[in-house]
Amino acid sequence: MDIIEAIRTRRSMRSFKPDPVPRKVLEELLDISRWAPSGGNAQPWYFSVLGGKLLDEIKAKLEVKVDTSYDGTGFTDTHPELPRLSTSYPEALMPRVQSLRGPMYGSV
Repeated sequence: MDIIEAIRTRRSMRSFKPDPVPRKVLEELLDISRWAPSGGNAQPWYFSVLGGKLLDEIKAKLEVKVDTSYDGTGFTDTHPELPRLSTSYPEALMPRVQSLRGPMYGSV
């Protein structure tokens, strides 16, 4: 598949089947996700795969959150439990980002 075909055939999904995703499919998706590009080549992501009782608990909490903070046009509670980072990258990734900037900008 080339990029034009990918753009033309992509679709947005808004409803999902209740079937669990097979473990092999999840592992393949996580493996290929490691190759995604990132700004500054920092790869500042972490993956979490949830299932079973923990997933059910999180879904229930999200339903309560929507029920109590969505007024039909937007969310009235805009203070998330996990605030956005105040810096571009977590401190642990900054040495990597800084070490890559020189060679990257030097070649531009």
